[in-house]
Amino acid sequence: MDKRILIGLVSGLILGAIEMFAFNGGTSLLIIPALLGGLIGFLFTTSIPLNRYVLGAIAGAVFFIAIAAQSGLWLDDIVTGAITGLLITFITGLVGSKLK
Repeated sequence: MDKRILIGLVSGLILGAIEMFAFNGGTSLLIIPALLGGLIGFLFTTSIPLNRYVLGAIAGAVFFIAIAAQSGLWLDDIVTGAITGLLITFITGLVGSKLK
């Protein structure tokens, strides 16, 4: 397993814990960002010609559709997912480059 996948998973777990306590959410706010972080970490191991930050934001918005369906706050949750995806992408890229 590449370190960047683990870095993405851990950063998603930490951001998910922060969101869970900040937004008084359930465990889905903890699990979905962790899965998102693992996916974004995997994106860093492949050579994709597209911008990783855009892909991270799109993946975050798509992953948070499940949370939006539960709460009914579609725009808020999808924007939160996009921002979470951007943050995980930034953290994974920053920490991953330092550990090489």
